[in-house]
Amino acid sequence: MSAGPGAKGERCYDWVGALLPVVEERDRDEPTRRRWMLARRSITDPEDIAYFLASAPLDATLADLARIAG
Repeated sequence: MSAGPGAKGERCYDWVGALLPVVEERDRDEPTRRRWMLARRSITDPEDIAYFLASAPLDATLADLARIAG
């Protein structure tokens, strides 16, 4: 997936994401956000891997998070 445009065109990477357990928020009955662990691997250098922790709305997708992380 693309992480967005760069100086030399689209910045494409391999992405993987995992949802982490729900954490109850103090002032709500139901959680409004989910935590994610993401990993981004360079297509041209597979040993170049970056990791991210993210908090996103319940309906966020891996594609949304890849775009934002980029």
